[in-house]
Amino acid sequence: MGNKKIVIDLNSPEGNAFFILALFNKYLRLNGISDDEIKKLMDDAKSSDYEHLLSVVKNNSPICFKKN
Repeated sequence: MGNKKIVIDLNSPEGNAFFILALFNKYLRLNGISDDEIKKLMDDAKSSDYEHLLSVVKNNSPICFKKN
C-alpha cells in the first residue's frame, strides 16, 4: 500500500465506518506501525463520531475521501 493515495467514495458501500477502519488497520500493519501505536490510533478513530473517524484516518494515512 505504501504512500500511494487511496480514495474512498463515501457514498459507496466502502464509505461505511467498518470498512474504513479495516482498511486503516491494514494500512498501519503493512507499514510497520507498532501494535501500541495502532491501538492508540484505532481507539482515537473510534472515540467520537464518523467525521472524527475520517479526520483521524486522513491525518494518519494516504487514505482520502470523496463524496459524489
